[in-house]
Amino acid sequence: MKIRKNTIQLISKTMLACAVLGIGAYIVCVYNTVLTVSKTEHVKSELQNLQVAVSEKEHDYIESVSNINVAYAESLGYVRVTEDRLAYVDMNTETALAVR
Repeated sequence: MKIRKNTIQLISKTMLACAVLGIGAYIVCVYNTVLTVSKTEHVKSELQNLQVAVSEKEHDYIESVSNINVAYAESLGYVRVTEDRLAYVDMNTETALAVR
């Protein structure tokens, strides 16, 4: 069976177009991979900075909590209790919770 010259040219052009499209798709995939890796590194760096900031805030909080004493509490308006107070709770009273 004889293949015409036009058919051979058509097959050749189709194969060339597929090869060009394949190479183009490969380049796009490599480019997207590089962009993704770059963004990942940026996110990792930003996450590390946020972790450092949170650690500093935790340190400041722990330091401020450890410095609380009676004089500081009184300066904030707390009152020292000098007498015993008694609270009465009636367990027989029915109470209902509002459910929203």
